[in-house]
Amino acid sequence: MFFSYEIIELTHTLDAAIPTWNGSCGFHHDIELDYADCDGEDKFRVMKIKMHAGIGTHMDAPSHYVPEARCVDDFTIDELCMPCVVIKESLIRKVGCFIWLFLFIFPFSLMASTATQNLYSNDLDFIYESILENHPGVYNQEDPDFCQHAEKSYTMAQSQLKKSRNDSESKSAISTFTKSFNDTHLQVSWRGSLSQKQDTIIKNFSAEQLSDRVEWISLPTFYLTVDQEKAFQKLLKNISELDQKEYIVFDLRGNKGGNSEYGLQIVQALFGKEYVDRQICLHNQKVYVDWRVSKGNVEHIRTLLKRYPNSTWLQNVEHGLIKSLKRNDIFYREYSSDLCAFDKNTQPKDIIKQKIIVIIDAANVSAALDFIDQIKMIAKNIVLIGQTTRADRLYMEVRVLRLPSDQGDFCFPIKVYHNRARLDNQPYFPDIEFNQLDNTAALHEFILEKITKNEL
Repeated sequence: MFFSYEIIELTHTLDAAIPTWNGSCGFHHDIELDYADCDGEDKFRVMKIKMHAGIGTHMDAPSHYVPEARCVDDFTIDELCMPCVVIKESLIRKVGCFIWLFLFIFPFSLMASTATQNLYSNDLDFIYESILENHPGVYNQEDPDFCQHAEKSYTMAQSQLKKSRNDSESKSAISTFTKSFNDTHLQVSWRGSLSQKQDTIIKNFSAEQLSDRVEWISLPTFYLTVDQEKAFQKLLKNISELDQKEYIVFDLRGNKGGNSEYGLQIVQALFGKEYVDRQICLHNQKVYVDWRVSKGNVEHIRTLLKRYPNSTWLQNVEHGLIKSLKRNDIFYREYSSDLCAFDKNTQPKDIIKQKIIVIIDAANVSAALDFIDQIKMIAKNIVLIGQTTRADRLYMEVRVLRLPSDQGDFCFPIKVYHNRARLDNQPYFPDIEFNQLDNTAALHEFILEKITKNEL
């Protein structure tokens, strides 16, 4: 093969005399098994190599010095093929160290910066294109500024990326872009970041009798692990067999959401499926949902169906999306009242006599807020205790995609609510504030004292 350029071999030969960082012999190349040692017809030689990782001509990975930084296998071939700068030794002696730094270090730092920019520029383009292809806001008439905002923020992020000098600045530019939508469901989670690290303590579901008047039900999450799924099913069974107490406390501390169906199953088991479904349907008669139609969103629902194969709701959504996709529709419209299998004009009697207490905190968002919505639809005597929750937009149902750089994940919503009682980015505020939420014993004592004094 002939090249229009010259290839110069610069690697050092590895032998026992090669310099190492600690001055010891860093390379051993020994014969473990030789031809004469073989008994059969096939003769062969087995070599054994022992050496330090950082010897000879090699590339030192950023992870050598920086925790959670990139390893050698995280780099692409394109990033490793760069222009070469040749500096004569005589020139270095003449002009000194300053010119050495300017001619050698500076150009290569620029090349590294350019490679970083290209890497994350692909991520930014991928995020922007994913929004345009799959996000309901693009065609949501109730959010007319969505597209203009997306384009403007995308242009600003491109400008910031061109100025970025390292991974941190590039990631910051992209995160600023996603945060500009002011949507907790639209964000980037970078690999190795604090936001991606999970709690080491796995909280579980439970129901306990706090007193002869109070039942305490802990609901730490609606995004369940395998072990939590078992505990949840056990809780459902126990709830249906509970003696009715005067007070029911739902403890949502730390609940960051997940699948809203779990919360619905809790209230159905506790107060009866028929009554709960009827109440929710009556409250949601004017509510409807627009699902953005795309091949990727259809695949997302199919993935969920593999995890929840018995979900009639997901089956209906999949069927509606596929049908809309074939018609080239922008949205599949889902009406909440379609699931009401009874006379919508009939007002059911209020059968819930218990007083409901919900413990809320600053972690609550998404499905946790949906659970509070459901409680408010089916019961009248409700008290929220704790701290103000987070808020979410009317855009829901999160889909997650891996970034092209493999440095993180991009999540975004694929459906939008219309006429939802809880407004866009509206949190829940506590009726009674309590700031020692990390102290369960103090919280129990506070609740019991309030009940004893008939203040709840």
